[in-house]
Amino acid sequence: MIPSAIDLDRAGIKFTINRNPSWVMGMEVKLNRLPCLFGSWNKPTLGMPLLRVGDSTEMVIRNLIA
Repeated sequence: MIPSAIDLDRAGIKFTINRNPSWVMGMEVKLNRLPCLFGSWNKPTLGMPLLRVGDSTEMVIRNLIA
């Protein structure tokens, strides 16, 4: 089961826009190590492509599913 964006946000994952010109649909995970009393602590960041929603978005997604 894939967790939802709300569950990931509650778990402490940050979301950013991935502007990698080499691959438009690329997703990237960065682990930001922060010093902590018990070693290092990771604050992951998930870079995702920007999704623009407009009037024809529903029609495009339905055609992709079909």
